[in-house]
Amino acid sequence: MKKLSFWLFFIGMIVMGLNACDKDDNPDTLLGDTDIPLTKVGGEIGVYAKINGKSIPFEKDIKITANDKGVVTYEGTFNTDNLTVEEKQKVLNMLPSFLDYYKPKDTQVKIGLNTIDFTFKTKVTSQGFQHELDNGKKITIKYDDPLGQEYKVTLNNGEVLTGKVTEKTGKDEFELGFIRIKTSKIDFTAPDSDPAIKNMTIRINHKFGIVYMQLDEKGGDKLEMNLIPWHVVL
Repeated sequence: MKKLSFWLFFIGMIVMGLNACDKDDNPDTLLGDTDIPLTKVGGEIGVYAKINGKSIPFEKDIKITANDKGVVTYEGTFNTDNLTVEEKQKVLNMLPSFLDYYKPKDTQVKIGLNTIDFTFKTKVTSQGFQHELDNGKKITIKYDDPLGQEYKVTLNNGEVLTGKVTEKTGKDEFELGFIRIKTSKIDFTAPDSDPAIKNMTIRINHKFGIVYMQLDEKGGDKLEMNLIPWHVVL
């Protein structure tokens, strides 16, 4: 069941916006350069995950396949050989309902016999990143957002996903591979009707994008993911 929870959340999170500072008073306006190293076509993002402290191996990185003036296309394929027949069946039943809850725009997920293929688009600039739901609502996060900045996005069902910048020390204290970087920590609270998630946390950096994700599930499991854009780090 822990493997199942991992796959469900991982796919759900990456399509909600995997993604690098100009100022604007409109929270839904995202300015900044679109031709940046983070969004270079052909770039690959390594995923290093743990469930309840136990490492989960990945066989392939997430790859950037297109960048249309800041609208970036990400693609990936994950092997599900390590899932049991029962777990695979649960994915077939539950993943569509999970995606249907949040309804991210420009997202395709295909579940095969032993693979999960996904493609999604999100806007990424030097200022931050933005993902749109199919109801037209957007969630926009900027790297210079101050401590205490709040985020809200209304889902199709009327429920609201909320978030807040809860940490911004300005110190190089987060480990990204073999270097230390400054990050902002953003905590999200999922709606009560969310089928799986209780709380979510991300850490972001102006150069490397989203570098860390954490999920606290309603079932009690904890998923952590470190994300390393190797084409920027190296």
